[in-house]
Amino acid sequence: MCQFLSAIVTQTGGVLQNEYTDNHEDLILQFNLDDSCREPVRWVRVEFKPGGDFFDADSYVLELDERTAPDWWDGRMEAARRVLRGIVQKMIVNEKNDILLGGAWMLGPNANLWTAKCARIIYMSGGTLDHMHGGTLDHMSGGTLNYMSGGILGDMHGGTLNHMSGGKLRDMHSGKLKDMHNGTLNHMYDGTLINMHDGILGDMHGGKLNHMSGGTLRDMHSGGLINMHDGKLNHMYGGTLDHMHDGTLNYVYDGTLINMHGGILRDMYGGTLINMHGGTIINWHGGNITKNTGGKIVNDLRKK
Repeated sequence: MCQFLSAIVTQTGGVLQNEYTDNHEDLILQFNLDDSCREPVRWVRVEFKPGGDFFDADSYVLELDERTAPDWWDGRMEAARRVLRGIVQKMIVNEKNDILLGGAWMLGPNANLWTAKCARIIYMSGGTLDHMHGGTLDHMSGGTLNYMSGGILGDMHGGTLNHMSGGKLRDMHSGKLKDMHNGTLNHMYDGTLINMHDGILGDMHGGKLNHMSGGTLRDMHSGGLINMHDGKLNHMYGGTLDHMHDGTLNYVYDGTLINMHGGILRDMYGGTLINMHGGTIINWHGGNITKNTGGKIVNDLRKK
């Protein structure tokens, strides 16, 4: 399986690697290698993987990504390890640096960066990155990213993203996103999104969204939305919406809406609305409304 750091080692001792990919097939294409006939074996796929600490190049483990090792491999292995160790050491940033332009990097706990443009940040465990204008941040497990206006953040397992005005966050497992003004968060499994002003949240499977004042939450399966002031929630399959003040909730199949103060719920098929103080339900197909003290139900379509 291709993963950081992927490379190809040749029979003559060459190490073929590109900082922008960890896919061996990409390297085969880039270096015009013949993969149709592997006898005799003139090159092999390798992985140079962290031994527990991304920032300790000496702890990395060199593994052969082939079913069998050619006869010449033992004689080339140590030299390949030295080359790959040097590549990793050059990627580590653990001090103040004004700008990263392109390249591949790993940000340590003491990193302090003003901006990164078109760079690939493989791993961020701490420190501060003020501005990300493009490129890729593969894994974030700590530290602070102040402004993200473009690019892709792959997996967020911790740390804080203060302001997101563009780009894409693929998977949020933990950590904190303070203000989302635009861009896309594909999947939220845990963590906290404090303020969503605009943009798209694809699937919410857990975690907490404190305030939604715009944008679109496509599918809510679980987790908690505390205050909905505006925006659109397309499908609610589970989870809890504490207070709906305005905006549009298109379809409710399950889950709990505690207080509805305003806004529009188009179709309710299931779930529970505990307190309806205001707002409008267009079509009530099923589910429970515990108390209605001021809302409007246009069509009661429940089976009598």
